[in-house]
Amino acid sequence: KMNGYNGSQCWDTSFAIQGVVESGLGPEFPEMCQKVYDYLDRTQIRTNEDNKDYWFRHESKGGWPFSTSAHGWPISDCTAEGLKGVLALMDQKGINHTIPDERIFDAV
Repeated sequence: KMNGYNGSQCWDTSFAIQGVVESGLGPEFPEMCQKVYDYLDRTQIRTNEDNKDYWFRHESKGGWPFSTSAHGWPISDCTAEGLKGVLALMDQKGINHTIPDERIFDAV
């Protein structure tokens, strides 16, 4: 059995929160904004694959996948949109910022 993706959760969430923030609606939905921030925090890939050279894998650490962290493969445009979502939420009042700068730098 082979699966390519298990959904598009991170991709969809990243675009949705950018729309909420850009429209100015973020302050009306602080709980949702915090939940999205927490989701993006959990979904960021935090480690590289063991033995990545043997398996011909690129760097994973710091990236965001198309779906969930269980997918495990960072995708450049998904990483860009995940990072944009996190950065947009950093400007929202009331967000408990748990992503350290080091992990933001890992995404770049």
